[in-house]
Amino acid sequence: MRPDRFFLSLIHLLIVLFLFSIGLFLCILAKAPHVCHLIADFLLSDKMAMTAYITGASTFGLAIILMMGFQQLHKKKYYKVAMQGCKASIDEAIIKEYIQEYWSSLFQNKDITVDVLLAPKQKIEIMATLPPLQELELLERIESELGVLLARKLGYEKEFLLTIVSP
Repeated sequence: MRPDRFFLSLIHLLIVLFLFSIGLFLCILAKAPHVCHLIADFLLSDKMAMTAYITGASTFGLAIILMMGFQQLHKKKYYKVAMQGCKASIDEAIIKEYIQEYWSSLFQNKDITVDVLLAPKQKIEIMATLPPLQELELLERIESELGVLLARKLGYEKEFLLTIVSP
């Protein structure tokens, strides 16, 4: 699983658990009037101001951290190519499109899911959900053809990572 999807899944789980616990608490609160009185007494006490401030500041800080995380997750990534006299940036989506076309030509009737990740130091990682591959020759062919495709279309001549997942 990609790190950004893991982070989003974790945040989603935490929000769901938080909402679940609030809903459960409110349902229980409706059936326990003595708990309502305890909460009302606490809200009217002098300790409430400091507790509210700490809770509010913590929630605000968490919201800022989450917003920064989401901003980083949705920031576009580019592969930079040095050309004669200038540099060009290639969007991750373009690389994904080239690789998707390659998989479609190799496996005509199969539904292939492709994901491209630009790892640190401009290293390309390709993740594909493919039907089970039995032949080692096919893997070697894929490696060489993808290498040629990346070199020809993008000028990418470094090694790349290929992760194949069976459905």
